[in-house]
Amino acid sequence: MKYMEYNHEMRKFIDSKYDESFCPELPDLVEWYKDWILILAKKKSVFISTAGKKINLDNGDMITYAKSVGNSWVMYMGGTGIFMDKNNPLPQNTIDFGYKPLICIMNFKNFVISLHDSILKVFDGSDSANIQDVQFDHGGVGRFISVNSKHVLYLVQNFSNNNPGNFLLFELKELAFEKQVSKLLTEEKHEDAMGILNNNISSSDEDKPKVLEKIFLDSAWVYLKNGNFIKALQHFKLTNYDPTSLIFLFQNELKIPMQDPAMKKYIDNQKNSIEMITANNQDLIKEGLSMLCELLLSKRNFFLGLFLQTYSGGDLNKALQSNLKIQFTQSEHALLNMSSFEMPFLKHLCLINTVVIKIMILSKYKYTHIKEVIDSENFYWNQEDLNSFLNNCESSNEAKLATAYIYERKENWESALRIWQEFGQKRESDLELSIEAYERTKKILTSTKDKDLFKEFISWPLSKFTEQTFQLYLNTEIIPIEYFYTSIIGVIDKNNPDLNLKEKFLEFYIGSGCSNERYHTMVCDLYIDKLFRLKKPNLEYADPSTFEGATKQVYDKLNNIVRSSVYYNKLHVLEKVRDSWMMDLEVYLYSQSNMHTEAISKLIAIGCSEDNFEKVEKYCLDVSTNSKTELYGEMFKMLTSQYEICVKGLSNCKTDKDKVTVQKQIDTFKKQMLSVLKKYGDNTNKLDVFLVLECLPGDW
Repeated sequence: MKYMEYNHEMRKFIDSKYDESFCPELPDLVEWYKDWILILAKKKSVFISTAGKKINLDNGDMITYAKSVGNSWVMYMGGTGIFMDKNNPLPQNTIDFGYKPLICIMNFKNFVISLHDSILKVFDGSDSANIQDVQFDHGGVGRFISVNSKHVLYLVQNFSNNNPGNFLLFELKELAFEKQVSKLLTEEKHEDAMGILNNNISSSDEDKPKVLEKIFLDSAWVYLKNGNFIKALQHFKLTNYDPTSLIFLFQNELKIPMQDPAMKKYIDNQKNSIEMITANNQDLIKEGLSMLCELLLSKRNFFLGLFLQTYSGGDLNKALQSNLKIQFTQSEHALLNMSSFEMPFLKHLCLINTVVIKIMILSKYKYTHIKEVIDSENFYWNQEDLNSFLNNCESSNEAKLATAYIYERKENWESALRIWQEFGQKRESDLELSIEAYERTKKILTSTKDKDLFKEFISWPLSKFTEQTFQLYLNTEIIPIEYFYTSIIGVIDKNNPDLNLKEKFLEFYIGSGCSNERYHTMVCDLYIDKLFRLKKPNLEYADPSTFEGATKQVYDKLNNIVRSSVYYNKLHVLEKVRDSWMMDLEVYLYSQSNMHTEAISKLIAIGCSEDNFEKVEKYCLDVSTNSKTELYGEMFKMLTSQYEICVKGLSNCKTDKDKVTVQKQIDTFKKQMLSVLKKYGDNTNKLDVFLVLECLPGDW
């Protein structure tokens, strides 16, 4: 097999640079594409490269026709075309040509065209889809087809009326690519439409971005018509769509008032709505609302971002005051074309914000989404429309929340606080919303510093968010602390004693650095009164180390403040605990008031009951160490005094039991007196000799 090439200068064929190749037999068909030649023969079919490489085709004897199509070979075998890669001739996908006898196969742009005896078939070269069939008239037989870069001609011989010489030449014309694209989009074949567009418009064409945008917008509307909201959303986002053309499809669902009679008439006449698209399927309507909300939030960001920067230099006030109408890309597939009803920036922003809030309420969006929109600096809305909508949805939590946020924007503080009070009291059932209600209440009370609002709306935060509200008060001190403690906390504590608010506030206040004697003393009183309710005051002395439960908890608090604070009224507290079972605290308070005689007397009484005088001795040692005041003489004097009282009392005992008790006390005091003399008798600095001689009992 010899290769020839045409020389334009010589105007004739000359020997090619390629070497000759051996052809095994006379071929039925030869197809050449770049470096490969396909030879079909009855016995053997092969690929031969210009470099001399051969590849035998399996089942080559079954291949009756072949054609180079794009980057592939199409092998025709009994009505089926098998695509093979040209650089690696292995089977790929297939194409179904049908059972009609084949005349030939041709390639035109991205189409594969097959001519049969009675039909011409057109296929998509990318996915083998059958695009069109051209059936010949009765008696017509396909004979020939010719293809160049612009035209497709095919010849049909007509055997009607016994006239075999009647030939008809036809041209198969490609639809304008715009019509092809439109047809494919209608069939939701977006990728195919993009393929046709790319084949007809080059990347360098300056109009290509606009054409692409229109295709995306057309696709979006087709997807929307067919209820494919996810695909519609994806494609709308890629375009400068008109938000009103979408919004007014949901007019009935969103209760949108129509101010413009001409607009109302147009929309009514179109009879297009989300209910029509979804056949009034509520689940699909919800999907549509979700799509619309996401699109409008995106459009809102566009208006407040790129659009604002482009048309008003980022100046929002300038944009709000402008009457410049906003232009949008339009689509022939749009269900509503609102280009005749263009609106300025402010109206668009108000409509979008209003509709977004309505959707969030109907779709029960989380309150954070509603708050984010309403709290934004650029929230402008159609007040009458939204107020009416919210009133009709007043039982909805989402509507109440939106109403509260809007009240705040309008500085209607009292109305907002009433709604937050309602949600704040639901802490057990909805903690997250209760926290939000507290934070909004805190923000309002802190920013306004309104005494009347504080008095009216601080109660529920005190009950539900106690410590945070204490801190709120201390940070602001909107009202006098005495009023706060007595008239607000006191009333709540009286009605709900289990909250224990008085005690909690005093603890918090003192813990925050309060140095006012009144409040330190008050918390001591509260602890003492509570302890006396738990354990009656006239009971015998009890060692604090034996306390358990609530008694231990409250006693530890009292003991801690008594020993650590320097601000409470010591004499007042001493008077409260005097002659009760809280002898340890009584003694401590005596010591802090330099009432050592009373302290020693109380400790001696404790020592006698326990038959252990270590506490009184330790007290004397501590005072001696800390203040250089010697109390051992006072201790010995009191011991002898108690001893003599018991001795005298022994003669007055009427029963043997009493005598035994008193005698035991006499022995206890005597034992301790001797112990003191033994320990300190030789130390004149601690125990004065003359005092000892003066105090010694007469019976010694």
